Amino acid sequence: MREMRWKGEGPRVRVVVFSKDRAFQLGQYLRTLLARSRGATLDVHVLFRAASSVDEQKGTARDFEESYARVQAAFPTVSFERETDFALQVTSTTGRCAGGLWT
Repeated sequence: MREMRWKGEGPRVRVVVFSKDRAFQLGQYLRTLLARSRGATLDVHVLFRAASSVDEQKGTARDFEESYARVQAAFPTVSFERETDFALQVTSTTGRCAGGLWT
């Protein structure tokens, strides 16, 4: 995982964001978070999951994958990780910090 995403003058905050099939909303959240957190050093980590079949959502799996790829390209300082083992990934992400913001 990359370190120190957004360097500010204030405290360091690790932000863990969960997203499933909502790439647009994720992009808007990240845009707002980075714009409004000017006083802190942010380490933003996104754990995302795109639908694996058409049955999971009205769109197709490919549509969700492409949407997340666009969000990743728009926020190169944010760490993105595809969900494969939720419990393991969350504990490995949060286990390295004393505190954080869960969103």
